[in-house]
Amino acid sequence: MLWTIGAVSTLQAQTPRVAPRAGVTFHDQQTVGTFQVQRWVDAANPEVSPSGNCDCVTVVYSGNRKVLTIDPGSGITTTIDPRSGQDINGDNIPELIVSQYTGGAHCCSSTTIHSLSTELKTILDVQTGNCPGEFEDVDHDGKLEFVTCDDAWAYEKCAFAFSPMPVAVFTYSAAAGKYAPDTPHYREHFQKDIAESIAQAEKQVADAARDPDQDACTVLGPVLDLMYVGRFDEGVALFRRLYRRGDATELERQAVEKVRSSPFWVPITGQKASPR
Repeated sequence: MLWTIGAVSTLQAQTPRVAPRAGVTFHDQQTVGTFQVQRWVDAANPEVSPSGNCDCVTVVYSGNRKVLTIDPGSGITTTIDPRSGQDINGDNIPELIVSQYTGGAHCCSSTTIHSLSTELKTILDVQTGNCPGEFEDVDHDGKLEFVTCDDAWAYEKCAFAFSPMPVAVFTYSAAAGKYAPDTPHYREHFQKDIAESIAQAEKQVADAARDPDQDACTVLGPVLDLMYVGRFDEGVALFRRLYRRGDATELERQAVEKVRSSPFWVPITGQKASPR
């Protein structure tokens, strides 16, 4: 658990201390946002690492009301975002934001947002793998979007550090009552970065001294970014212009299928890749 530092308050003093299940003992309690958050550790394995990795059960209270119990199993770091208790999406209802991480050099992160009214309602629950994500007011309208990336190509065609991971933006839909991928809506925000990525890819594939085995990731970086921001056909055209290796047809097919099957991608009417 990532803790915020604060003094013990009246609410904290009123918070019940009831074991969430057998086999756990109380470890600590802190104020996070407007909530009181308790950690209960496995009595047989009570160690908590400096990063918060532990065999813990996390219990979240609002005053003396228990609003959530998180029991993820061993080796998971649970973080309650300090913005919890605020209205981050403009629906006039406070949210509780939970992030989890399995630890290790890479993978795996997840983020859950609960809307806290008379009952807890989950409005985002997304597994983001190697992309932890962050909250940002992308369009400066006073509401926070969840900005992450799609790691479906991690390790696939090159080393992890060079794997293409296209940006994905989740925004709150009042009509649907939840967050959903909506990256094309923010395409202007990423226009400059994509233009720079295209220029860099053009320069790299034109370099006779390059390692040709890196061409796939070099080209797929800006290609996938274009596809995810709603410029799908432009992405296909860029791929065909820059990638000239013998597996081009097969790699294009793989890319198109993987993008279209991704839960992070939003289809745009009329965006269809024509066959080679």
